[in-house]
Amino acid sequence: MKTCTLAKKKQIVVTGIGPVTSMGLNIDDLWNNILEQNICITEERCSVDGELWERFFAHRIREFNINRFNINDNILKRINVWRGGARDLDLDYFLASVKLSLDDSRITYDAQYNDIGLVLAHENPGLNIFAEKAFNVSYDLLKKRNFSKKNFFQKVYTKCYKDVFDLQTFMYLFHVGSVFSLHGTSFFINNACSSGLYAIDLGSQLIQSGKCSAVIVSVVDRPDVYKYLWFKKKQMYAKDGIIKPFSEDADGFVFGEGGGAIVLEDYTHALKRKAKLYCEYLGGLFSFEGWKVTLPAVGKRYYQNMLRELLHRTGIKRSEIDLIVPHGVGAGIFDLYEANAFSEVFKKELNNILFSAFKPFIGHCLGASGMVETIMLILSLRNSTVLPLLNCKKLNKKISLKFPFKLENKHIRYALKTSSAFAGYDAAILLANVKDK
Repeated sequence: MKTCTLAKKKQIVVTGIGPVTSMGLNIDDLWNNILEQNICITEERCSVDGELWERFFAHRIREFNINRFNINDNILKRINVWRGGARDLDLDYFLASVKLSLDDSRITYDAQYNDIGLVLAHENPGLNIFAEKAFNVSYDLLKKRNFSKKNFFQKVYTKCYKDVFDLQTFMYLFHVGSVFSLHGTSFFINNACSSGLYAIDLGSQLIQSGKCSAVIVSVVDRPDVYKYLWFKKKQMYAKDGIIKPFSEDADGFVFGEGGGAIVLEDYTHALKRKAKLYCEYLGGLFSFEGWKVTLPAVGKRYYQNMLRELLHRTGIKRSEIDLIVPHGVGAGIFDLYEANAFSEVFKKELNNILFSAFKPFIGHCLGASGMVETIMLILSLRNSTVLPLLNCKKLNKKISLKFPFKLENKHIRYALKTSSAFAGYDAAILLANVKDK
C-alpha cells in the first residue's frame, strides 16, 4: 500500500498590481494621491426627464478611457460588435486592471497554450446598464400608451433580451480571458463586500494545487443610484459624503468605484524569471455567519474564531502583526463588531499593533473594496508606510484600537486585511513583507 505524503506548501507572491480607482489609474498616481490626500469626491445628480430625482456623494473615476490602456484594438472592436455598441464600464474596468497588472509584472507566456489562471469578482456586473436600459425602454413605451400588455412585454423583451444574456458572469470571464489569451482555470466570485479577499485566496489555491503557475485576480465594482436608494433606506449612507470609520460621529459610508488586479505566482516561478516581488501571500480564512443579511452576528465568535484559525494555520504569532486594516465602513454596529473582535483576539498585543481604515481615501467600492484596499496595503508594506485614519475627530469611546492620525513611517513585517460583509461573509488574509524573507 502506498503512503500518502503531503506536498510541500508553495510560497505565493504578488508580482504585479493594476489599480483602477478614483485616486489613480496606475500605481504611481494612486500612491502619490494617497500621500497627498487628493481625494476625489463628487456629487452625483440623477434626473428623469430633466427633473432632479436624487443626488448623493461618491468617489468617482474621472476621464476614464479604455483606449488609453493599449489593449488590442481589433479585440475591443470585436467585443463592441458583440455588445451592439453598448459600452460596459464593468468590463472596461476588468480589462484595464488586468492589463495594468500584467504590464507591471512583466510576465510572459505562450498566447496559445498556457496555464495562467483567471479569477474575477464583482457583486453584479452589467446590472447597472441593464437596469437603466430596461427602465428607459419601458418609460418610452409607456408614454405612447397605444399597445396591449402583451405587446408591451414583447417590445421590452426585443430591446433587452441580449442584455440579459450578457449579464451572465461567464461572459466577463470569456471576454477578459480572450483579450489576454489566458487558458488556465477560471472562476467568477460573488461574496458581497468580501469578494476581493475570497478571489485572492482562490487564486492562491489554484497555484497551491498545481493547476496554475500564475493567476490574475481582478475585482471591480461600480455602485449606482439604485444601490444608493437601498442603502439610504437602510440609513447607512453618509449624507455629507464623508466616511468616518471608528469615529464617534460615524453615520454611514460613501460609494467608491473601480477596482484592481494583482498577479499571483509561485515563488519559484517568479524567481526563475527574476520578477519584482511586492509581498508574500501567506493565506486566508473565511467564515459564513448565516444569520442576518444587513447585521453582523453580534454576540457570536465567528469573526474571532476566523482570526485565531488564520494565525494558527500560517504559524504567525500575534506579536508579529504590525498592521491591521479592517473593513471599516463607518457604520457604528459594523465598526464596533470588528473592533470588539480585534480587542478580544489581540488583547495582549493591542498596544503594539497599528490599525488603519482605507475607505475614506477611495470610498466603499462594495465587491471591489477588498481588492482595492489590499493593493493599498501592499503599497504600504512596500513603502514602509502606515496610512492615517482620516475624518475621525474623536474616536468612538467604546473602541480601544490604536489608530495613527497622521502618516507614519514604519517597517511592516506582517499585515492583516479583514472584511465583515453583508450576509455574514467574514474574510481575513495575511501578507508578509518580502524584505524579511
